[in-house]
Amino acid sequence: MHEHSKSADRQSRQGTDRCQSSSRDIDRLEVESYLASQEFQRLPPSLCKTRQTRQAWPNRDISPATSFSMAMVGFSLFFLLVGLLSGSALDHLFTSTDPASEMVFYCVVGQVFFIPMVVSLAMATVTPLFWYGSVLIRFGLASVVVLPGAIAFSIGFDFDGVRPSLFAMFLSIAMVTVLVQLWTQWTVSHSRPMDTPIQPTGTRSIMELTGIASVCCAVFAAIDFTDIGLTVALSALVSVITAVAVIGMVIAWLRPRQGNLLGVLAAGLSTLTGSVVLCGSVAVLGIGVQAIGARLLELIGVAIFGAVVFLVLILAGIWWLRICGWVCLNREQEKAALDAEAESPWHQWFPEESAIEDS
Repeated sequence: MHEHSKSADRQSRQGTDRCQSSSRDIDRLEVESYLASQEFQRLPPSLCKTRQTRQAWPNRDISPATSFSMAMVGFSLFFLLVGLLSGSALDHLFTSTDPASEMVFYCVVGQVFFIPMVVSLAMATVTPLFWYGSVLIRFGLASVVVLPGAIAFSIGFDFDGVRPSLFAMFLSIAMVTVLVQLWTQWTVSHSRPMDTPIQPTGTRSIMELTGIASVCCAVFAAIDFTDIGLTVALSALVSVITAVAVIGMVIAWLRPRQGNLLGVLAAGLSTLTGSVVLCGSVAVLGIGVQAIGARLLELIGVAIFGAVVFLVLILAGIWWLRICGWVCLNREQEKAALDAEAESPWHQWFPEESAIEDS
């Protein structure tokens, strides 16, 4: 009787093992069948590309809070430092140097101290405003980030139009950034879980943007531009050009798959244009239009030098964003990839492995 019981247990275990082996064979056959199917041949180009791209995110192990705060605090402190140095230096340059007799020196030194201020202001403004979420929150965050540096610069550089000029520069950069985000699918994101969808821009964003524009127009209406109109206009023009350069380089070099010829060309042309505008305006105001021809080659050399300074500082800002774990994403492609992953049998067959990869 005892031997009969042992034999029954043995047969039961053998039957269980055969069932488990058969189940594993069926699962393996299903996987192999799917891998050989046309459905798989259509899915992997986007799905596998997205997985490889996300794995290439810089410093994606940084926590979301650390990634976000590092970038914002870093740009705020850098703009504060640049504002302190540039404001005092430009004030001394404008009060002690004659642009008519020392045009090249005036332009070179002016660019060395003015361009870092513009680029740091642009990076501190573009980063929160090119992010996703509520436009009102982003605008308020950008204002907080740039405020210390703007105060420091206005204290060091003492002339009547400095505060309206800074306000115009900030609004110009903000306008370009928000419009690019509304008209394109590009956005920046701090380090975050890869399975978290990016919030789309919609009617609420348009309403918030309209409210912000109304307040800004009311502020501008209260400013007297009689003696400072040209200065404010030139500052806003240089800021628009700088914003285009910053956004172009962000799209080109902050993506996980780096390289975008159009973005690099836009940034290069924008920085050269901005430098030409700076040198040309100083030359026109300092020596007059008729005298520019005699010093044209010198001014071209100074303009190229300024463009290089622009690009180096922008790349330094992008380098800091990469250290903080930020990345530039295409919202439409990101949504399509998340939808494809959700519909893929990968999550049904290997849920534990998928969770590990997405963490």
